[in-house]
Amino acid sequence: MSGPEDERERFWRAVELNAEKITELEAVVNTRQEMMRETITQAVQSAMPKAMLTDDEHRWVQLAIKREVQQIAFRQAVIEKSSIALIWAGIVFLGIVAREYMVAHGMWRP
Repeated sequence: MSGPEDERERFWRAVELNAEKITELEAVVNTRQEMMRETITQAVQSAMPKAMLTDDEHRWVQLAIKREVQQIAFRQAVIEKSSIALIWAGIVFLGIVAREYMVAHGMWRP
């Protein structure tokens, strides 16, 4: 007959065996993950065009983009300021025309 001590001992032996199996499976999974990473890296490298930009070329492209953005912002600012100046010129012109009209028709004396 097996007693509770024998049953406990079998239980802990089974736990140890399962722990060892889990450790082995983790090692297999880690190995397969590393193999998958290498395979994906190789696939991406083979799919990428051979003529990649160097660091200097990449920096130059970034500077060119930044310069273009600044030019666009400058043009927008010029257009906004010109529009405002044109509106003020129109207001002043209408004021002068109204003043001359009022002076010419005796409505106002300067």
